Amino acid sequence: METEANRRATQRELRIATKELRTAEEAEDALDTKGVGLLAEARAAGIPFGSALPADVPEGTAPTSDLVASCIRC
Repeated sequence: METEANRRATQRELRIATKELRTAEEAEDALDTKGVGLLAEARAAGIPFGSALPADVPEGTAPTSDLVASCIRC
């Protein structure tokens, strides 16, 4: 009986963790999309991006997303 209860509790925790992971991934995708849109708007307004070399960017200010980083290099 105790083993069955542990199994059910573990499955419940796994379902919760899976849902939280899915929510986090969707939030990251939404932020990436918003970031790309903001970069496009900035370029359209004449604000240059991608002209700085990685060595010129202060540490800790690099894009946290590979998608955004790839768009900055565009």
